[in-house]
Amino acid sequence: MGNVISNPEREFLLDVLFADNHYPTVIEKALVTEWLLQTNEPVIVRTPDINSITGDKLTAFAPNTTGVPYKMDKEKEIMKQLFDVGCLFNLLTDMEVFKKSYTESAIGEIAYRPERNIESVEHVLRDTIETALLIARKDILKTEDEKTKYVEINTGINQFRHFVFLGRFDILEAQVASAKAAYLAAIILTDYKEEFMMFSKEIPLADYLIKKADSNYLNKRLKFVSQGEALFYWFHTIKLLYPTNE
Repeated sequence: MGNVISNPEREFLLDVLFADNHYPTVIEKALVTEWLLQTNEPVIVRTPDINSITGDKLTAFAPNTTGVPYKMDKEKEIMKQLFDVGCLFNLLTDMEVFKKSYTESAIGEIAYRPERNIESVEHVLRDTIETALLIARKDILKTEDEKTKYVEINTGINQFRHFVFLGRFDILEAQVASAKAAYLAAIILTDYKEEFMMFSKEIPLADYLIKKADSNYLNKRLKFVSQGEALFYWFHTIKLLYPTNE
């Protein structure tokens, strides 16, 4: 707050897009924050609800398609999108609104970026899952392309973590957040309509060990990450994507 008061005219850099509203649910909310000084009653703004903004935000964590891209010196921005998704995940209340918002946002982003040759919404969803898997695997990457992308991801984590006010955001937190992103992408990809699974430390590890032969290496890599939270969401992601062999 001291810096704000001592530099009241300091500028803000805004990235503004003028477009038709595509959010399924828009709410009115009082603009109340310690970073904004107001006199009299707080300003009321119209904003997408949590479910709508999470759908939109997930499209931004897809660096090969609609998201902040690789090879643009925007490593920090890629991780900012992942951090946001990880935080918003815990606040979701309506998966149908979330899915609708994602689909509309992805369609719009694809239209804005014809030069990226994005094939479909499914292409974007699989990009998110594959990028999340890159973070889960981290040091067992096989191709030079995977290694190059992970270098950018790791650079982004190191750059972004200094901007986190509460808690921390290092590779372990990124593995949890990316597992959540993969689970959300799988929910949309499969049009899942049943219970939204949430991690609890009370759930026995044996209940979410991955059995699928080409994915069970994640058990060893992730079972101790945030007391099993990353593995939990990968278990449910794989269960949705490969229902006969999770």
